Amino acid sequence: MQASAELICHPAIARQAVRRVGAEIGWDPQGHGLRLSFVVGGAPGELRFPPPGPAVRRDDLWRETCFELFLRPPAGTAYREFNFAPSGAWAAWTFADRRSGRRDLELPAAPAITCRYDVAQWQVEIRLPLAPEPALRAGLSAVLQERDGELSYWALAHGGPRQDFHDPATQTLLLEPLA
Repeated sequence: MQASAELICHPAIARQAVRRVGAEIGWDPQGHGLRLSFVVGGAPGELRFPPPGPAVRRDDLWRETCFELFLRPPAGTAYREFNFAPSGAWAAWTFADRRSGRRDLELPAAPAITCRYDVAQWQVEIRLPLAPEPALRAGLSAVLQERDGELSYWALAHGGPRQDFHDPATQTLLLEPLA
């Protein structure tokens, strides 16, 4: 089952290049993991997207354009964070609690990240090699860098005056298990 959502820009950020960020997430029915898609609408030429490169694990992707996924069981404080750059770089961690107890999360293979764009939008598709799981709460987010270097922060919801994708209030989407 595929879930769709519109991300909203953090209210403290007023940027012009992006008009909307849509997202879809769901388990691949053929068992090839989790599929995510982000569509960034507006003026793609005004955004900085890192050039394509190898699928390497790298920290600090949030310092430039990247897309993020947070997964947590419906109960408890532990969660996982995944970062995906349009360049193909990625990162994955587990956390015991909000921003604490971080450890690298090993994946069976690197996520596959592909990008397409035209004059009105960018589309970033990600295949994340995870085995299907029971219902999870998901947070989908994006950090978008404009040509002037400024960042905007997009999420399903925002929990406070500062952007914080680790806030459980941003993880509002229910990711259903495969039927």
